[in-house]
Amino acid sequence: MHLGIIAYKRLVTESRVLRQVRTFRNLGWDVTLAGFMSPGDALEGVDIVPLPEIQPRRAWTIPQALARWVLPTEMAWRLHPQNRVARAKLREFPAHLDYVIAHDWQCAPLARELAERQGIPFGIDVHEYAREQFCPTGRRMRDWVNSHIHARHADAVQRRYFPLASGITTVCDGIADLLRHDYGLARRPEVVRSVPFYQECAFRPCGEQIRILYHGVVDYSRSLDVLIKATALLDERFDVEIRGPGEEAYKSELKALAQRCGMSARVHFTEVVPFAEVVRTAARADIGYAVFTDFSPQRTYCLPNKFFENTMAGLALCVSNSREMSRLVAAYKHGVCVNDCSPEAVATVLNALTREQINEMKMASLRAAKELCWEKEEVKMLAAYGVA
Repeated sequence: MHLGIIAYKRLVTESRVLRQVRTFRNLGWDVTLAGFMSPGDALEGVDIVPLPEIQPRRAWTIPQALARWVLPTEMAWRLHPQNRVARAKLREFPAHLDYVIAHDWQCAPLARELAERQGIPFGIDVHEYAREQFCPTGRRMRDWVNSHIHARHADAVQRRYFPLASGITTVCDGIADLLRHDYGLARRPEVVRSVPFYQECAFRPCGEQIRILYHGVVDYSRSLDVLIKATALLDERFDVEIRGPGEEAYKSELKALAQRCGMSARVHFTEVVPFAEVVRTAARADIGYAVFTDFSPQRTYCLPNKFFENTMAGLALCVSNSREMSRLVAAYKHGVCVNDCSPEAVATVLNALTREQINEMKMASLRAAKELCWEKEEVKMLAAYGVA
């Protein structure tokens, strides 16, 4: 059996793709991936169809917006430069696939076209609630275009292709319910949470200094300015580590903010680590941080990779009081929730914690990790795609 996966992601760092690869490889399937590869990237045991990653140009902004505003959905999708080059490259896919999975709406037309050409079924793995995914930027025109043009285009692509898929998976219950309602799906998308494979980590009690870790995309939508401002209000026993990929200009802004707050010595920016080392390196910290602004259903129902990676690493969690994360924290008692994404609210919750409480939460995370692992979730994924 042969699986194809298509994702507009850098493949070596896309944890959800890599977990799917490992599952199917363990079942004896051959796997071919189509996605982005940077110089020096390598993945063993799979075939790669590298997709050129097209960097958007400012000159495209208005034409692309107009195309999505006035043209039929499929035509507007095909006109995007990224989609044009991807369609051409997918001619290199082998002719003997048995199933193909698209990651998110952008790749759904590619998977449908490939599946139709080969006479096979396809599935879609949905990471985001794309209808309301865009974070407000404070720039009126950009926010209007995102909301009324780009989000509308994503919605139209999903409306066209979701009913054609043989199986749809997504990351949490809230998004699964919204997708079924929005698109009148006969079957609710299967929830397959973005959890790591089980990895045994030893309990490490807090030391004199308590390390708060944010790891993930370093982007303005993640409200990391709030974490830096909160550091100035935290007890001296806390320091902060921010680790993840992101634009250097934005990282420079955050470093400048830390300096203005007098927190340069307590806020540390560290290098991205390979996918296989994420949990092991996270285990050096004490508290895993994921507090975000709740600007849409996308954020209300967010259940990010880092929530589960921090759990697997045996960290206490400090997360938003959003519906999905708060429910799991209440069930496993391995963290605390912050009601408001503000420096004052974050600092109040963290300063109230004793070392003993943090250690109890860290031990609770290690217990929870035995249930919140990919070995439990992959069974649901295989059933959803009908390949169990």
